[in-house]
Amino acid sequence: MKVLKIYSARKISMVVIISEILIILGCFFTYWIMTKIYGEVIFERKILFIALLSTLLISAISLIYLLRKNRSIRRFTNERLIQVLIPELSQGKVIAKYIIFRLALLLLCIALINPKYGQDEIEAKHEGIELMLCLDVSNSMKSEDIKPSRIQKAKRSIKRLIDKLHGDKVGLIVFAGEAYVQTPMTTDYAAASMFLSNVGPGIVPKNRQGTAIGAAIELALNSFPKESESKRAIIVITDGENHEDDAIIAATEARDAGIVVHTIGMGSLEGAPIPIFKGKKRIGYQKNNSGETVVSKLDEGNLREIAAAGDGVFVRATERETGLDLLLDEIDNMEKTEYDSTVYADHKNAFFPFLFIGFLLLVIESFITERKSKWLDRFKLFQE
Repeated sequence: MKVLKIYSARKISMVVIISEILIILGCFFTYWIMTKIYGEVIFERKILFIALLSTLLISAISLIYLLRKNRSIRRFTNERLIQVLIPELSQGKVIAKYIIFRLALLLLCIALINPKYGQDEIEAKHEGIELMLCLDVSNSMKSEDIKPSRIQKAKRSIKRLIDKLHGDKVGLIVFAGEAYVQTPMTTDYAAASMFLSNVGPGIVPKNRQGTAIGAAIELALNSFPKESESKRAIIVITDGENHEDDAIIAATEARDAGIVVHTIGMGSLEGAPIPIFKGKKRIGYQKNNSGETVVSKLDEGNLREIAAAGDGVFVRATERETGLDLLLDEIDNMEKTEYDSTVYADHKNAFFPFLFIGFLLLVIESFITERKSKWLDRFKLFQE
């Protein structure tokens, strides 16, 4: 009977170290080949190179484990006894399983990093409509018949609407006695949300208070790009108490220019007083010259007429919703037109071969047992 040889620590170490060197050289060789064939090679997730380096730590731990296991076998038994107890044990196949697993782990890490090569020119078309939001920031919007207040409810709803836009351009106009462009037409939704957060009744000087809905619509009309062929819409968000101009005429002009005007009524028909704050503390309510508390009421009839003149829809806000979601459905039904296109270069993914071979090696490793095989003994790789 042939006596089983126990591999020395030196030979186990040499096999593992040589396999590591060959694997590393293979990585560099593969990278070199790819650069020669495809030119530039980049890596999508460079941060995951840490995972690639961690495989070296796994190799070191595995080597320590193999050496300690080998030392334990040598300490407590001898080669003839091992031949009797575990005659079919193949240390060579144990090491082979480790090398295959190590290589599979490396390939899977490379797949995660996702090497890319070559360049494809891709044309990205930008389609959508152009939407201008006109928000009333007069003092009456501080009324709390819609919680937490008309203005705060409107701002939160506008923020949700901006978050739901995809490809559409959006702009923001604030108005009281006069109208101002707060955010020009843009697809930068983060910037639009940032400018929205700074909006409030205090943004307009006290001597410019009032509700000039017509001025807001006219400013919105003039803020759309002149040469644009996109479908356009204006949404006016206000309590409707218009004391400054004829908003119906402005809405008619917008309709004639091909722009739809929608209105959202903020407030209740019963109305609510207009609070006065000092800092964040309410100190009273606004009063008129006679000393009576001013009650701001929703002028629903006026807003319905404005929407009808602008060929749009009127929606009345409630505690639960402002109606912007309903108008968003109207906007989604509008024909989307291409307003811009961008040509950019995109690299081709090369992760799949590494992923496939890595998983294939894991499957192969799982089918390899630690028992002897006649074909492996022919190579005599580990015999002293």
